[in-house]
Amino acid sequence: LLSALLGQKFVEIGSTFCRPLYRMIIEKEFHVSDGYWEHILWQSRFNRQEDVPYAEILQRAANSKRLPDPLAVHNALSNLYPFTNMEAMSTALRAVLQLQQKAAAGDGEYDYMVDVGTLEMIGTAAATQGNAEIQLLIWDIVNMFGYEPSEGMYENTATAFAMDPSTYKEAF
Repeated sequence: LLSALLGQKFVEIGSTFCRPLYRMIIEKEFHVSDGYWEHILWQSRFNRQEDVPYAEILQRAANSKRLPDPLAVHNALSNLYPFTNMEAMSTALRAVLQLQQKAAAGDGEYDYMVDVGTLEMIGTAAATQGNAEIQLLIWDIVNMFGYEPSEGMYENTATAFAMDPSTYKEAF
Protein backbone atom coordinates (compact mmCIF):
# COMPACT_ATOMS: atom_id res chain seq x y z
CA LEU A 1 0.00 0.00 0.00
CA LEU A 2 2.80 2.42 0.90
CA SER A 3 4.53 1.82 -2.42
CA ALA A 4 1.31 2.36 -4.35
CA LEU A 5 0.61 5.63 -2.52
CA LEU A 6 4.17 6.87 -3.15
CA GLY A 7 3.68 6.23 -6.86
CA GLN A 8 0.63 8.49 -7.08
CA LYS A 9 1.00 11.69 -9.07
CA PHE A 10 -1.00 13.74 -6.62
CA VAL A 11 1.23 15.32 -3.96
CA GLU A 12 -1.67 15.59 -1.53
CA ILE A 13 -1.99 11.80 -1.37
CA GLY A 14 1.65 11.38 -0.44
CA SER A 15 1.77 14.20 2.07
CA THR A 16 -1.49 13.12 3.71
CA PHE A 17 -1.20 9.33 3.84
CA CYS A 18 2.36 8.09 3.25
CA ARG A 19 4.18 9.37 6.32
CA PRO A 20 1.47 8.22 8.77
CA LEU A 21 1.33 4.82 7.06
CA TYR A 22 5.12 4.50 7.22
CA ARG A 23 5.11 5.43 10.92
CA MET A 24 2.42 2.83 11.58
CA ILE A 25 4.49 0.15 9.82
CA ILE A 26 7.45 1.02 12.05
CA GLU A 27 5.54 1.46 15.31
CA LYS A 28 3.52 -1.75 14.89
CA GLU A 29 6.70 -3.58 13.81
CA PHE A 30 5.14 -5.06 10.70
CA HIS A 31 7.29 -7.64 8.97
CA VAL A 32 8.98 -5.98 6.00
CA SER A 33 11.09 -8.01 3.59
CA ASP A 34 14.64 -6.82 2.99
CA GLY A 35 14.00 -5.87 -0.63
CA TYR A 36 11.02 -3.69 0.26
CA TRP A 37 13.18 -0.84 1.56
CA GLU A 38 15.09 -0.77 -1.72
CA HIS A 39 11.78 -0.68 -3.57
CA ILE A 40 10.73 2.34 -1.49
CA LEU A 41 14.08 4.05 -2.19
CA TRP A 42 13.32 3.80 -5.91
CA GLN A 43 10.13 5.81 -5.21
CA SER A 44 12.16 8.81 -3.98
CA ARG A 45 11.38 12.03 -5.85
CA PHE A 46 12.95 15.44 -5.34
CA ASN A 47 9.62 17.22 -4.99
CA ARG A 48 8.17 14.50 -2.72
CA GLN A 49 10.68 14.38 0.15
CA GLU A 50 7.98 14.98 2.73
CA ASP A 51 6.08 11.82 1.83
CA VAL A 52 8.34 9.52 3.86
CA PRO A 53 11.73 9.99 5.57
CA TYR A 54 13.92 8.61 2.77
CA ALA A 55 17.14 9.00 4.77
CA GLU A 56 15.65 6.80 7.49
CA ILE A 57 14.54 4.29 4.86
CA LEU A 58 18.06 4.37 3.44
CA GLN A 59 19.35 3.44 6.90
CA ARG A 60 16.82 0.61 7.13
CA ALA A 61 18.02 -0.67 3.76
CA ALA A 62 21.61 -0.51 5.01
CA ASN A 63 20.64 -2.50 8.10
CA SER A 64 18.94 -5.22 6.07
CA LYS A 65 20.64 -8.43 4.96
CA ARG A 66 20.15 -7.66 1.29
CA LEU A 67 22.26 -4.88 -0.23
CA PRO A 68 20.16 -2.41 -2.22
CA ASP A 69 21.06 -1.42 -5.75
CA PRO A 70 23.55 1.48 -5.64
CA LEU A 71 21.42 3.44 -8.12
CA ALA A 72 18.47 3.33 -5.70
CA VAL A 73 20.76 4.59 -2.94
CA HIS A 74 22.13 7.41 -5.09
CA ASN A 75 18.62 8.31 -6.21
CA ALA A 76 17.50 8.75 -2.62
CA LEU A 77 20.69 10.59 -1.61
CA SER A 78 20.51 13.01 -4.56
CA ASN A 79 16.88 13.76 -3.84
CA LEU A 80 17.82 15.07 -0.40
CA TYR A 81 19.07 18.18 -2.23
CA PRO A 82 19.59 21.01 -1.17
CA PHE A 83 21.10 18.93 1.67
CA THR A 84 20.01 21.37 4.40
CA ASN A 85 18.33 18.83 6.70
CA MET A 86 21.40 17.90 8.75
CA GLU A 87 19.70 15.06 10.62
CA ALA A 88 18.69 13.43 7.32
CA MET A 89 22.15 14.02 5.84
CA SER A 90 23.85 12.45 8.84
CA THR A 91 21.60 9.40 8.59
CA ALA A 92 22.10 9.10 4.83
CA LEU A 93 25.89 9.46 4.93
CA ARG A 94 26.16 6.91 7.74
CA ALA A 95 24.04 4.53 5.68
CA VAL A 96 26.30 4.99 2.63
CA LEU A 97 29.36 4.26 4.77
CA GLN A 98 27.69 1.18 6.22
CA LEU A 99 26.61 -0.07 2.79
CA GLN A 100 30.09 0.36 1.31
CA GLN A 101 31.65 -1.47 4.25
CA LYS A 102 29.18 -4.35 3.81
CA ALA A 103 29.80 -4.41 0.06
CA ALA A 104 33.57 -4.43 0.53
CA ALA A 105 33.30 -7.30 3.02
CA GLY A 106 31.14 -9.29 0.59
CA ASP A 107 31.72 -10.24 -3.01
CA GLY A 108 32.26 -6.64 -4.16
CA GLU A 109 29.26 -6.76 -6.50
CA TYR A 110 28.12 -3.29 -5.47
CA ASP A 111 29.90 0.02 -5.08
CA TYR A 112 28.24 2.91 -3.25
CA MET A 113 30.61 5.68 -4.34
CA VAL A 114 29.33 9.23 -3.95
CA ASP A 115 30.87 11.69 -6.39
CA VAL A 116 33.10 14.49 -5.13
CA GLY A 117 30.73 17.20 -6.39
CA THR A 118 27.86 15.84 -4.32
CA LEU A 119 30.11 15.58 -1.27
CA GLU A 120 31.19 19.21 -1.77
CA MET A 121 27.57 20.39 -2.01
CA ILE A 122 26.64 18.47 1.13
CA GLY A 123 29.71 19.92 2.84
CA THR A 124 28.82 23.45 1.80
CA ALA A 125 25.29 23.09 3.17
CA ALA A 126 26.69 21.70 6.42
CA ALA A 127 29.33 24.43 6.67
CA THR A 128 26.72 27.18 6.43
CA GLN A 129 25.02 25.60 9.44
CA GLY A 130 28.28 25.04 11.31
CA ASN A 131 27.81 21.26 11.26
CA ALA A 132 31.18 19.64 11.89
CA GLU A 133 29.70 16.14 12.23
CA ILE A 134 28.69 16.10 8.56
CA GLN A 135 32.17 17.29 7.59
CA LEU A 136 33.71 14.38 9.48
CA LEU A 137 31.36 11.93 7.76
CA ILE A 138 32.36 13.40 4.40
CA TRP A 139 36.03 12.90 5.29
CA ASP A 140 35.25 9.28 6.21
CA ILE A 141 33.76 8.78 2.75
CA VAL A 142 36.68 10.58 1.07
CA ASN A 143 39.12 8.29 2.88
CA MET A 144 37.07 5.16 2.23
CA PHE A 145 37.03 5.73 -1.53
CA GLY A 146 40.55 7.15 -1.77
CA TYR A 147 39.43 10.47 -3.20
CA GLU A 148 41.75 13.44 -3.49
CA PRO A 149 40.19 16.12 -1.23
CA SER A 150 39.27 19.36 -2.97
CA GLU A 151 39.90 22.90 -1.79
CA GLY A 152 36.19 23.23 -1.16
CA MET A 153 36.25 20.27 1.23
CA TYR A 154 39.02 21.86 3.26
CA GLU A 155 37.23 25.22 3.28
CA ASN A 156 33.90 23.66 4.28
CA THR A 157 35.53 21.78 7.13
CA ALA A 158 37.35 24.86 8.43
CA THR A 159 34.15 26.92 8.19
CA ALA A 160 32.04 24.34 10.00
CA PHE A 161 34.51 24.03 12.88
CA ALA A 162 35.02 27.82 13.06
CA MET A 163 31.28 28.47 13.37
CA ASP A 164 30.98 26.39 16.55
CA PRO A 165 33.36 27.35 19.37
CA SER A 166 32.58 24.09 21.17
CA THR A 167 34.45 22.23 18.39
CA TYR A 168 37.68 24.21 18.69
CA LYS A 169 39.21 21.57 20.93
CA GLU A 170 38.43 18.83 18.35
CA ALA A 171 39.76 20.93 15.49
CA PHE A 172 43.20 21.46 16.99
